[in-house]
Amino acid sequence: MSQDNISKKIEETIKDIILQAGNKNEILVGDCHCNHNYTNTQKHILMLLKNENISNKELAYHLNISQAAVTKAIKFLINEDIIIPEKDPNDARIIKYILSEKAIYIAKEHEEHHKRTLNHYDNLLSKYSESEKKLISNFLDDLVKSIRG
Repeated sequence: MSQDNISKKIEETIKDIILQAGNKNEILVGDCHCNHNYTNTQKHILMLLKNENISNKELAYHLNISQAAVTKAIKFLINEDIIIPEKDPNDARIIKYILSEKAIYIAKEHEEHHKRTLNHYDNLLSKYSESEKKLISNFLDDLVKSIRG
């Protein structure tokens, strides 16, 4: 395959990833096994809150999205009785969020979805030699650096 064809393939692949991602902050392989229509962002918030009750600002940092986007997702989850706001005992200005009982299954399933995605990638990579894996890793690093500028 010529370098020109590979460059075009890279461009097509990036376009496809962008289309698949839409407004999502992550792409997971396969279907979610929970029967809820929450967004990936909302489910990811639940997954993060499963491990610790953190603030809006901390969620935005971990998700690499705006605090306004987190606030929108949080308001929806509060209205659905999925999360419970709680004032920080050390600073009443800070609101942290904890999972309701209803949310634990969704958070665990999202975490499992992440694991299934990583397993899928591992299976894809298993057909390549260690040197080819290193080349793929280096290429991905270089691609990300060039996109970020």
